Amino acid sequence: MDEFVIDLLDKKRERKETGLTIPFLIGALRRRFENENIDIAKLLSLFMEVDKTLVLKFCFHIREYIITTDNIYVQSLNYYKSVSSFNNFILIKDNGSLVGIENFEDIVYVLNLDYEDSLKEGNYSVRVNNHEKFMSKFDDDDLKFIDSIN
Repeated sequence: MDEFVIDLLDKKRERKETGLTIPFLIGALRRRFENENIDIAKLLSLFMEVDKTLVLKFCFHIREYIITTDNIYVQSLNYYKSVSSFNNFILIKDNGSLVGIENFEDIVYVLNLDYEDSLKEGNYSVRVNNHEKFMSKFDDDDLKFIDSIN
């Protein structure tokens, strides 16, 4: 499961895009591993077990947290005012709902509040249209991207 997440994130970087949202990763994992109960706590715990450094940071373009493997964020951690680290999982709290939150359980709690409704409805993909953000089901391009990972 962790290799699948890393492959998704690396493929996104190959496309010159920064990362993927938590709902997108949960939806992709639920699609690939149908018999697994994938939720935010399980996803974030998985991040702490991978061999590669993963960074959770706020993306101002889509106004959501994203997960990235981009080393530029790891190399510039001193630039950020608030950073938490959990093994290979780094959280940059420069904006968004996680500002000021320090422990892992509270991070999971806040992200559950942020994404609970979208995840229940199967809305895993962030769309921005005319500066308005909304969550939607995966479209054909999302599904092709997810299914392209072996």
